[in-house]
Amino acid sequence: MFHFDAVVQEMIINGIWETLYMTLASTFMGYVLGLPLGIALAVTDKTGIRPQPVVYRVLDVISNVLRSIPFIILLILVIPLTRFIVGQSYGSSATVVPLVIAAAPFIGRMVESSLKEVDHGVIEAAQSMGAGIFTIIWKVLLVEARTSLIVGVTIALGTILGYSAMAGAVGGGGLGNIAIRYGYYRYQPDIMIVTIVILIVLVQILQGIGMAMSENITYSDKGKLYENSFLQYKIPSRMDIGHINVEFESSYENAGPFGAKSIGEVVINTPLPAITDALSHAAGKRFYELPITPEQIAMSNSL
Repeated sequence: MFHFDAVVQEMIINGIWETLYMTLASTFMGYVLGLPLGIALAVTDKTGIRPQPVVYRVLDVISNVLRSIPFIILLILVIPLTRFIVGQSYGSSATVVPLVIAAAPFIGRMVESSLKEVDHGVIEAAQSMGAGIFTIIWKVLLVEARTSLIVGVTIALGTILGYSAMAGAVGGGGLGNIAIRYGYYRYQPDIMIVTIVILIVLVQILQGIGMAMSENITYSDKGKLYENSFLQYKIPSRMDIGHINVEFESSYENAGPFGAKSIGEVVINTPLPAITDALSHAAGKRFYELPITPEQIAMSNSL
């Protein structure tokens, strides 16, 4: 068991806060830049809703160039820019600058991949109803890809957390700086081990929160649930369900118990509610009767 004095304990606690500050601030700023970049890449691609080969090629080259530079080299390369923005080239605040530069194209590529996973049938349905490009982006692409986007945030947090520890090699602050200064230069492996364990715990916490927010459910070929722990799947409570209205309606299915068989199957059969929900996002109006016809959609847009 490791025993540290009060000074070392305070140093490690400050290192944790600095690491979280660098990670969260860089992730936020990375998405401020990377989210529009990813949307632009997905939209202007040859299979996108507004193909622009020249624009896509320029953005593609910029993303690839920035992602090709190793982070440790990028740290040194942008020191003049860091000093210009922050006023110094060392410390946790200074590390945010190269972290954002490294994170933005990485996040942009993940956003692009997530948006390209959206079913083209949903996009075509929105286009057939006269939805504009910004409506499709905001109400169709981002909504339909939200689970994948949340998983991308989790991946980005873990990656940026690792980058922030790497920045300790050049005085970047945080747990990485503590591990290198004390664990390596001063031959105190106990401090290095503790910082590594803390970094692992932080990654696990961030990963657990991200997976819980995504509420992803996947099964193996043998039917085993992969998300079978509280760290991977969010179990809904009564507070997540909201108010429930119970209504009794007549049914067209005479064979069902109490004439309610077909009403129950409509909501249990998931493709129909999913398509109805996608149409409501695109048209801005929710439809409560089946079948949903093109005439109904056209009339809803004219109202």
